[in-house]
Amino acid sequence: MIKCPECGKEISDKATTCPNCGAPIGTTSQGAPAQPDFGQYNGPAQQPPKKKKKHRGLVVLAVIVVLIIIIIAVANSGGNSNSDTKTADSQTSDTTVQTDTTAEADASTDVNAAATDAETDSEAANEDYVKYQQISMGQSLQDVEGILGTSETVSSSSEIAGTKSEIYSWSVGVASSVTVTFTNGAVSGKGQIGITAPDAVTIDTDKFNAINTGMTYDEVVAVVGGPGTEDSYTEFMGSTSTSYIWSGSSLGSSASVTFTDGKVSNKTQFGL
Repeated sequence: MIKCPECGKEISDKATTCPNCGAPIGTTSQGAPAQPDFGQYNGPAQQPPKKKKKHRGLVVLAVIVVLIIIIIAVANSGGNSNSDTKTADSQTSDTTVQTDTTAEADASTDVNAAATDAETDSEAANEDYVKYQQISMGQSLQDVEGILGTSETVSSSSEIAGTKSEIYSWSVGVASSVTVTFTNGAVSGKGQIGITAPDAVTIDTDKFNAINTGMTYDEVVAVVGGPGTEDSYTEFMGSTSTSYIWSGSSLGSSASVTFTDGKVSNKTQFGL
């Protein structure tokens, strides 16, 4: 009898397997029990190694860590994008403000430049009217050129019965001119276009209708409310003729009054 190497029960030494537990029984060449062949043992199943569970847990933990890192990276990227967007918006806003400020400054400069130009033009017109008034009857061409400068053109020249008449023209502004008539070399008449007296006032229909033939210039000024602009003056055979013009309130409207020897002899109006 021998003991089963697996369960310890006594069994026949001739048995090839233990009748109690089924473990294989072998013998050596000398009759001693052979060591059990565990490679062929079909007894209870061996337990799987626990290391596999540990490895599986480590893999799951690694996946979770990777996911957390990805989430944090995405969140930081979004924050940086928002920050960059806010910075870009701020820069755009600053640029817009600077552009608006520059545009306002340019507009202000343009307005100031226009006002300066208008003031300069007004001063130049005043000077031109003063020069026109300085021209007196009997002056020579040289005298007038001393006031207006060298004449640019001779508009006309004629001689009748020994009396020679010449008309000279001067440009005194962008759209202004002065003409002077010389009879036998002396000023006998003058006229101007485009120059307005600095103290001239406007006229309307009622004021125009209140002007009557025979009124003096001072009486007309009292009716209109202010002086007009002299646009022509002539002397012929001891008689004088002076024309004054008043602008109306609407564009292009005006009234012209002619004084012969100081009294109203004619009046016309346009667009009042």
